[in-house]
Amino acid sequence: MAMRLFKRRTNKPPTAGPEDRDVAEKKRRFNFSGSKILRDVWEWFKETWPDHFLLIEAALTTFAIYRAPPVARRTFQINYFNGVPIPPAGFDHQYRPYILNSFVSGAIALAAPILVFILMQIRVRSLRDLGNAIFGVQFSLATSALMHVVIASVVGGLRPNFYDVCKPKGKEEHGEGWEMEVLDRDACTGEDRMVDYAFSSFPSGHSTAAFAGFVFLFLYLNAKFKTFSNYRPPYWALVATWAPILAAIVIAGQCIVDHSHHWYDVLAGAFLGTLMAFSAYRMVYASIWDFRFNHIPLARFAPFQYDTESDSVKYDNLGKAMWTKDAGWGSKTERPWDGAPYDRAGADSRRGHSGHEHEAPSQVPVPDAGHMA
Repeated sequence: MAMRLFKRRTNKPPTAGPEDRDVAEKKRRFNFSGSKILRDVWEWFKETWPDHFLLIEAALTTFAIYRAPPVARRTFQINYFNGVPIPPAGFDHQYRPYILNSFVSGAIALAAPILVFILMQIRVRSLRDLGNAIFGVQFSLATSALMHVVIASVVGGLRPNFYDVCKPKGKEEHGEGWEMEVLDRDACTGEDRMVDYAFSSFPSGHSTAAFAGFVFLFLYLNAKFKTFSNYRPPYWALVATWAPILAAIVIAGQCIVDHSHHWYDVLAGAFLGTLMAFSAYRMVYASIWDFRFNHIPLARFAPFQYDTESDSVKYDNLGKAMWTKDAGWGSKTERPWDGAPYDRAGADSRRGHSGHEHEAPSQVPVPDAGHMA
């Protein structure tokens, strides 16, 4: 008996089967225990608190510039026909309230993508992916909003309803130039706040916010659904991926319908928002268009190595941080990601893509030019 008490145990624990490994993998990828989540959130906050601070600072700066009078001294012309003032064509619309005010359009551009990010975690199941996605869309919106208010204040422009809002006095009192037909802000008799609004047409803030938020969502869905990748996805993936672009166009187009912006104001805002969305997405994800990497969220301090053995891919199984499970993507293997078929990563591993056990050809067959004709 004494010998049994002090005898070293030689029995090995039972080897985990495939089902046990799958369960352990799921727990490791997204552990729902309260202490684990709190610890992960705390670690994430320690990494990102400077970004939280700068986002708040950017929002306050944007609001201050937005509330301040425009910097640019814009002039405008008023013509008379038989003694009656005639506004130039394109600026003679009556003032109408926004169909969607600035707060609502900005809230939609932020809340809708975040809601989608949260719902996507049903299958993505990665706290780092969720954090990067939320941060990324905030980076896009905050930066584009700051750039928008600066441009609107320094450059600005006359809105389509400018003359109805300005209600200018006659040229005899404040006119400049030949025949005294050029006027400035001093000639406006409208409410000061509304006159500031009338001078800040370029670019459209609604369009900027809509495209900053929804283009980011478009890039996110493309990466998670692998809409443009190495296999033919289902049709619903194409519709779902492009739905955010449709939403952005509809929101931005309301500014043309209610005559609060010219078409070129909306186009400029769309360009600015899209540029910020692309920049923000590339900050937080490993790629924009490269389907092998564009679903992988980047860490704050650990550099991502673009190869199959990268620790950053294996960490928290970020290589599987996607929605689709088709064509081997996100397959339940020991190696979470192994490159797309026929790419360099798959050829190096000799296992093809996403851990499939098949030989990856060393060269891609090149079609004969005669067959391409």
